[in-house]
Amino acid sequence: LAAIGGHNLVMSVLLATRDGALAAGLAWEGAVYGYLLRFDHTLAEESCDLLGRHISHEGGLRGPFCRTCEPMEKAMRNIFKGDIGSASAPLHEVQALFREALRSDEFLGGADLAVCVYPYLACAILGSLDAFAGVQLLVAAQTTASLAEGAAAELRPWALQVFREWLWAED
Repeated sequence: LAAIGGHNLVMSVLLATRDGALAAGLAWEGAVYGYLLRFDHTLAEESCDLLGRHISHEGGLRGPFCRTCEPMEKAMRNIFKGDIGSASAPLHEVQALFREALRSDEFLGGADLAVCVYPYLACAILGSLDAFAGVQLLVAAQTTASLAEGAAAELRPWALQVFREWLWAED
């Protein structure tokens, strides 16, 4: 399970999936991607380390709990800056970064399931990529933030349409 998000909620969601899998007797392995707070706040980095050590001790973790993936982090930083879809931050550049993240990181690219939290625009962009089409994507929305936050005005209708299509999908 790959968990993608720049908010503390990403850890809670990942741990909940682990607890659920273990309770059901299922194998589980997970990792967090795009959690940029850990680069700016010591406490966030310590949380990654502490949770990683705890899960490694119990099994279910073959690598770091919070993984470093340069293309993913660059894409997330661009989304947090805002104006994705404008001339200064074209959508295709962020899409290319996500594609590169999927290609360059074996765990992320091979995930069976992904959970995505804030920023939701990252979820829409990642989930709309052909390279991610075979991955089940759960968007854990728990906020008053806009689903299109970070998008330039001209890109917001597209981002919201992605979520509409997911909500009313027939398959």
